[in-house]
Amino acid sequence: MPPGKPRPALRLSVAPATRERPAEPLSRAHPLVETWRDAAGEACAYAYESAGQFWMDWPGIARFSFDRQGHEITAWPEAGAHLVDIQRVHRRVVVPAAYQRLGYEVLHASAVRTPHGVIGFCGEAGAGKSTFAFALAARGFDHWSDDTLVIDAAAAFPLAVPIPFDAALRPASADFLLGVSGIHQGEVTRAPGEPVTLAALVLLDRHGAGGTAPRARRLTPVVALERLLSHACAFSTRTIELRRSLTEHYLAIADAVPVLTLSYASGFDALGAALDLVLDVTERPGQDEAEAVVR
Repeated sequence: MPPGKPRPALRLSVAPATRERPAEPLSRAHPLVETWRDAAGEACAYAYESAGQFWMDWPGIARFSFDRQGHEITAWPEAGAHLVDIQRVHRRVVVPAAYQRLGYEVLHASAVRTPHGVIGFCGEAGAGKSTFAFALAARGFDHWSDDTLVIDAAAAFPLAVPIPFDAALRPASADFLLGVSGIHQGEVTRAPGEPVTLAALVLLDRHGAGGTAPRARRLTPVVALERLLSHACAFSTRTIELRRSLTEHYLAIADAVPVLTLSYASGFDALGAALDLVLDVTERPGQDEAEAVVR
């Protein structure tokens, strides 16, 4: 979407149970249908475009659709689906996917807003994305997003776009940061204000060696592009045009925004030093050995 235009509203409208669920526009075997998979590699959803509408089919939950204007997302629930589950899938998956298809880019990342802009944390499952963002929010920064970071790459400088989110912490992190036993699921919230500058993206690399000081290194744009694409969320990449657009947007992000790798030891006793280093290097990009460029 060109900069300056209103952002999609993407309000959720749930069709009543008495309303007939629309037929699947494309079969799941169609070459233009994108199969989404969970962490275990199992198919969990299907995304496709047909007759000017975008569709996401979540078996057991609902079939969602939205149009090119992005005013509303309609959900047709499956029999027995609970409203809270439909709302959660809409908020955590369908809205980000819709933003991406409507011209933004979406990273699997958690983020906070600092005086210098938004810092996003990427990484594999369990790397600490939510923990880093939650811990920095506890230091007084605005909690910007959890697990999903929307970016306006078409702006003069990449901007982070606020969307509603509910922060989730794994049991160990919840116990350490909040004193809460078990998984912590926060209330739905949204970072205040309008889109702001994307200050940095941090790729988390947690290792098992205790007692090792954290180290941050800045990536070249070419390496950053490759690394970021592995964390990109796309509605579909089934056509050359979609893949080209995705790559061009991430190249613009990698060229304009500092992208760092942060290697830190496992264990919450190392978290404080890692947080301090993140704040230090994002405030003073390219000034010291800790940020040596990876080539």
